[in-house]
Amino acid sequence: MWFRKYNFKDKVLEKLPLQVPILHNLRLLIHIKAEEKLLEEMEKAIKEPKELLFLSGGEYPVKVEEVKIVQCEEKEIPEEDAIKLKHNAYVPKKILEKASVDKKGVLFSLSYFYKNSQKPKTYSWIDVYYFQKGTQIYGSLIFDEDGYPVFLTESVGEELKRPEGEEYVKFYAGNWLMASACVGVLKVLEVQGQNVENLVEEKL
Repeated sequence: MWFRKYNFKDKVLEKLPLQVPILHNLRLLIHIKAEEKLLEEMEKAIKEPKELLFLSGGEYPVKVEEVKIVQCEEKEIPEEDAIKLKHNAYVPKKILEKASVDKKGVLFSLSYFYKNSQKPKTYSWIDVYYFQKGTQIYGSLIFDEDGYPVFLTESVGEELKRPEGEEYVKFYAGNWLMASACVGVLKVLEVQGQNVENLVEEKL
């Protein structure tokens, strides 16, 4: 795929290669918690969209198979009756304080919310664990009326702010591509004599 961008300095239209990962047979189950009025507005907007629905920057069109408002209920699942996840899932770290799994998940820091009213954008982040389909989970869990576990986040998390007078760039290795970029940056700094151990904060 090619991306066309106008170079204002040289006043030419440049043609640049653009790599877009292919999402094959991807199906998402998304739960949203909000006030009833807002949920009704969202339900109507998704059922009768005024423009094409898509993921990311527009390269992934979306087909909505079903949208509905559901009731949820919290249940206590004993270890001997542990359920198996029917889908891969991102589970907020906070939920695992009251629930347990039989496999070790992969910890991600995901961008959860940002304020677009200012520049640079102020992001909030949330820690989640990624578990594959088939992982057994038990404990205090919330289920919708169709029997699917619901992994809701809490309020907006910690905001990233740049302290006055301090210049820095903060990376979160939230996926394999960003993790590779972080490793590359650290290697360059290490070659330049920088003590990179002081630049890395590991979240457990």
